[in-house]
Amino acid sequence: MPYIGNEVGNRFVASKAASVYSGNGSTTAFTLEHAVGSDEDILVSVDGVIQEPSVAYAVSSGTTLTFTAAPSTNSGNNIFVYYLFRTVATVDHPSTSSLQATDGTFSAGITATTGAFSGAVSAASVDADGGVTVDNITIDGTEIDLSSGDLTLDVAGNIILDADGGVVRIYDGGNQIGNLANNSSEFHINVSTQDKDFAVNGNDGGSVITALTLDMSDAGTAKFNHDIHIPNAGNIYFLASSGYSPIISNSSDTNSLSFFTGNNQRMNIDANGHVTMPNQPAFFVQRSATQSNISNGGGHVTVTFDTEIFDQNADFASNTFTAPVTGRYQLNLSLRVNSLDTGANYYQVFMRTSNREIYVTHDPNYTADLSYHQFSFGVLADMDASDTAYVSIVQSGGTAQTDVMGGGDTSFSGYLVA
Repeated sequence: MPYIGNEVGNRFVASKAASVYSGNGSTTAFTLEHAVGSDEDILVSVDGVIQEPSVAYAVSSGTTLTFTAAPSTNSGNNIFVYYLFRTVATVDHPSTSSLQATDGTFSAGITATTGAFSGAVSAASVDADGGVTVDNITIDGTEIDLSSGDLTLDVAGNIILDADGGVVRIYDGGNQIGNLANNSSEFHINVSTQDKDFAVNGNDGGSVITALTLDMSDAGTAKFNHDIHIPNAGNIYFLASSGYSPIISNSSDTNSLSFFTGNNQRMNIDANGHVTMPNQPAFFVQRSATQSNISNGGGHVTVTFDTEIFDQNADFASNTFTAPVTGRYQLNLSLRVNSLDTGANYYQVFMRTSNREIYVTHDPNYTADLSYHQFSFGVLADMDASDTAYVSIVQSGGTAQTDVMGGGDTSFSGYLVA
């Protein structure tokens, strides 16, 4: 007959209210005609006696009735089962049609190609091959898309990113700008775009500041916006390609600053600003005894020094100073001679370096021989690495009677200035 609306279902059938079985004295298990959820969902009678649920019988798998003791043999049906409650069978939605509902509660999972719910949906799990759309968020396969606005992850505990590939990539407009990576258990922060910097920003009293910039176009040069604080006993290392790294340290004294190269302290500045350089080339030597009757033939006579007052960096040996590095060296000489001969044409005292000779000349044209004369002078000399400097004296003519005095009267010193 004609009707308005959906077609009336034609597959509804009446369910049986009871099932009847016959005992044989040995069989304990019987198959029910309807599935039930528990032992109490059925009323069981054997030979007219009501059986106690879960004691005289039990139901397993919804349809298997098992007695504790096998019902007795009888000439007819002697077991009656009355269905008080039954498990309703599931309904399969046609796989080619969409599912639409206001809301729904599912005790098991949902598997669908497409589906739309305008209300709440509760289910043990959802398996949607065609993706899931929640408001303007679409989840499909390995991708979560948000059509507009911001996405906020707000959790009561922690947010954990666990990438078994070891890399969390950060994109903007489809282009990777950076990533967080695990490199052999080291945590790496990588900037992906060529020559783009890595910056650490913060808020200083309401103003946004860039505390640190790593300049990737300049091999990662670090540019700090303000101070760098090194804790007490802290060091700054300049990594060397081999050997020991140069160090700036305040480890020896909280109010001093030390500079190390080759794993040795080379300079220290104390709290009062005093600068000491324990390896700076510096020497002071003297003669201990008289060097008698120098030659009067006009040739150079080397002045010998046998007493080192100090020889910082060990650059003086065999009457000669050897420059360890190229630089400007202040050289000083104080030399006393006794018994100068007025018959000599002249006396000259030299500081002889590899690059040049520095000397003073004395004319002993006196009415009588001089008892002594002191030669004292200094020079800022240019010396290359491995250049040498020593002292000599020349007497031209006269008698070979002049002595170079010792005992502190003759000294030779020098140090590196720059």
